[in-house]
Amino acid sequence: MDIQLGKAGIQHADVIAPLFDAYRIFYGKTSDLPKARAFIGERLEREESVIFYACDREHGAVGIVLETGRGNLGAQRLYESFGYVRDEGYYTYCLALPAPAATGSL
Repeated sequence: MDIQLGKAGIQHADVIAPLFDAYRIFYGKTSDLPKARAFIGERLEREESVIFYACDREHGAVGIVLETGRGNLGAQRLYESFGYVRDEGYYTYCLALPAPAATGSL
């Protein structure tokens, strides 16, 4: 299996935009692909967001992992209606990173 992992750059904005537009639609916004493309492109260009991707060039994608809040029952029902299965075996951990120093030398 030839899986490629990478950090998305501005060149990936056109591929990411439809996913972000679908996310917006799910949360009750109207579809606006140009606006989604502009938003994602700006975030990536300014390095305000980090988006990672994985693709299996040989066989296509092998799976998709989604996350949502425990209280977001609507999203949970939606995901399960598409065949997603809640993973009961793992916990997600997050670590807040300190803000970079505004000035100073190393």
